[in-house]
Amino acid sequence: MSVVATLLMELGWAAELEDLFLRVGGRFSRVEPRRRMRDAVRGLPPSSSVA
Repeated sequence: MSVVATLLMELGWAAELEDLFLRVGGRFSRVEPRRRMRDAVRGLPPSSSVA
């Protein structure tokens, strides 16, 4: 995969995650837990295989 394709794929994932965070963010009453959730999800390792 080319560097450009990899970057575009990563940008797509980043945009999807931001959309997800916007959708579920309202379920948190304060911004701190919302940010912790966002950081935890971003820090998850990629899955190497799907069962």
